[in-house]
Amino acid sequence: MIVWPRSTACPMLFEGADGRLVLGGGPGGDFQLQAMVQVLARHLLCGEALDTALRAPRVFTQSAPASSDPHLAFPGRVLVEDGAPPELLESLLRRGHKALPDRLHGSTRPSICLVEADGDGGAGYGDPRRAGGQRTLTGAAPRGSR
Repeated sequence: MIVWPRSTACPMLFEGADGRLVLGGGPGGDFQLQAMVQVLARHLLCGEALDTALRAPRVFTQSAPASSDPHLAFPGRVLVEDGAPPELLESLLRRGHKALPDRLHGSTRPSICLVEADGDGGAGYGDPRRAGGQRTLTGAAPRGSR
C-alpha cells in the first residue's frame, strides 16, 4: 500500500515492529518537530493512544534562534501549554528556566494530523489546537483504498 504523509516541511513516518504505520505532519514552524516528538514519545514510551497523546499539553523551547527572519532567540524560555500540571511550570522555574504559561492555540501552535494503518484498516486524528478545527476519523478507509 502506498500512503503519502501530509505535505509539510517535516513529515513523519513511523513503522512499528508489527508493521503498523503512523504517518503525520502539520504546520507549526520551529515548534512542529517539538510537537511531533512529544506526541510520538507519549504514544510509544508511555503507551498512550494516539488521540490521547495528540491532545496532551505540550512544552516548547524558544532558546534556539528561529528559522525565520529575523531569527529571534529567547535563551531559557520554555512555553508550557495550558492543562499541564502546575508542578511542571514550578519545576522549570526552580531549575532556572524562564518558563511561561502558554494559552495560545490555533495557528500560533503546531497542529499535528496523524494517520495510523495496519492490516485491518486505519484511523485519522486531528489536533484540537487548530483554529479551523480538525476532526478525528475512526474506522477510516480500509487498507488498500484511497
